[in-house]
Amino acid sequence: MKPVKFLLVPVILLILSGSIFAQPQKEVVAKIGNREITSEEFVLRYEMSPKFTPHVKGAVKGLKEELIYTVTAEKLFALEAELLRLDTLKDVKRRIEQFEKMFARDALFKAEIVDKIDQTQQTLANEMAKAITKIKIKAIRNTDKDQINNVYNFLNTGVPFDSLFFDIYKNGYEENMLELSYGMFDYDIEEKLYQKKPGQYTEPLFYNNLWYIFYVESKRDSSFSDSKQIENEFTRVKKLYIERLTQKNYHAFKKEFFKGLEISTDGNLLTVFASRFHDHLVYKLMYEPNTAKSLLATGKWSLKK
Repeated sequence: MKPVKFLLVPVILLILSGSIFAQPQKEVVAKIGNREITSEEFVLRYEMSPKFTPHVKGAVKGLKEELIYTVTAEKLFALEAELLRLDTLKDVKRRIEQFEKMFARDALFKAEIVDKIDQTQQTLANEMAKAITKIKIKAIRNTDKDQINNVYNFLNTGVPFDSLFFDIYKNGYEENMLELSYGMFDYDIEEKLYQKKPGQYTEPLFYNNLWYIFYVESKRDSSFSDSKQIENEFTRVKKLYIERLTQKNYHAFKKEFFKGLEISTDGNLLTVFASRFHDHLVYKLMYEPNTAKSLLATGKWSLKK
């Protein structure tokens, strides 16, 4: 059974490939037995394949020929796997289930997270407009929510922001002044700052375990020396926008998905586990020098009970 185990993952991928790429009414590039290579599959595989010599004359044709031979060999291998009924083996069936779960998880992530990100030209243009806007801000911050709310109430009564700001920070005020760049804070916080006009302040906002009230002092547009700089900035903004919205949608999905769920644990079992894990680490520290060196390298570990 060793040869079967060696070929386990390729066989699983090839068995699954029929359902992954099979699409009705698609242009067929080649047919091997009852297996087809569609134009969509071929283009996708070609685009995903590394190309080290695409600039060499005739290289593209050679790469495509090599790919069609490779895919044909895979289809033949899949047919042989079916004839040998490898998909009925216990190990193969178990691995197929694992791959199906992985594909289902990826599809769910795409449907619930990625596909919900607005990537229209208008939205990306708006993000670019934000990115080229530099905002000078001042911030009053506090770890205590009640105290920051008191400051906010004072501001709402008409007390000038600068009066409170300089009274609170005195000679240390420069540490609480900065110029906002796109991507510096959370997406939602930046959205509020970009919406404010000079002379306006935000409500208390929680960020990195601190409460903030931001005051917009001034706004200015960035300048670019050439179109290449604009192109590079747009690429950076688009990438950052998608990454941030992906994280935002992911956290929102998790919050909604796990809402109302409760986890019950056995306190005694957890205590026993912690005690035995502690004893295990102590043993490794005493008798395995490499483990001790690794654990204590950063100086962040403690084995106090």
